[in-house]
Amino acid sequence: LGIPFLYLSAKILSPITKIVDFFFTRLSRYTGTKDSGKSLFSRDELQKLIEEHEIGLTADFDAQFNVIIGNIFSLRTKLASFLMEKLTDATCISSHTQVGSVRERFKKTEARYLLVYHRLPQKIIGVLFPQDLLDASDNKKVSDYLRPACFVSESTHGFELLTRLQEEELPLAVVLDTAGRGIGTVTLDDLFEELFSTETAIGTEGDKTSRLTYLEKTFPAETKITDFNEAYGMHLEDQGCKTFSELIEQTLSRNPAIDDTIFIEPIEIVVKETSLFKAKTILIRTKYT
Repeated sequence: LGIPFLYLSAKILSPITKIVDFFFTRLSRYTGTKDSGKSLFSRDELQKLIEEHEIGLTADFDAQFNVIIGNIFSLRTKLASFLMEKLTDATCISSHTQVGSVRERFKKTEARYLLVYHRLPQKIIGVLFPQDLLDASDNKKVSDYLRPACFVSESTHGFELLTRLQEEELPLAVVLDTAGRGIGTVTLDDLFEELFSTETAIGTEGDKTSRLTYLEKTFPAETKITDFNEAYGMHLEDQGCKTFSELIEQTLSRNPAIDDTIFIEPIEIVVKETSLFKAKTILIRTKYT
């Protein structure tokens, strides 16, 4: 029995080791540290840390790593439909748009990227970043400077999505519905934030986590409250609203503005970005002492 178990552990831990190394490499870029080119953890070291994490024997100084390991396994169960930003909230342009117009769009919106579609906004064909147009002539069409997009179904799990982006070396994925139409996007930064979100679960109610000691993370305002509760093991009162956008507008009794803040036990919701008199992006945070 020992040999099959060890083989199964190796098969499971190999991709997890790759994911951990991938994210810690990205973290080193954020912090300015040098990448030595060596694996951060061997499979045996990672297996020991995961086993200790599962039975609660890790030391206090490993608490942050415990959170990350927990987030990795959590990411395996989250679907692209939950992780994505809705396409209606993203900035899209036609493939026939000229470079000069797109440069102005980047300046006005401060968007990190633009999705490019052909004929219909749901038919995304690629993605465009500001640096892609550095040497481009203003009268050229943006279709000449596109980067390819990674296309995934809405039922794709976060772990598989991350692996796809890593293997294809692409910064974002376009999420498609069952009819093959674009409905949202998930970026590497979204997944990076999902993994390193500083959240720690305490206490349980049945088989569900009852609350978080700390969470600070951005979400699309159109995130459904029920989806949030399910994903983070919380029990927020929806007050008759389906989305956080509706909840914010109902609580404020007016159109929201940037930095508007509301408190819904046990979280604080801050409006970070608005669009068409509605909240577009929100920051959710909570802390227990």
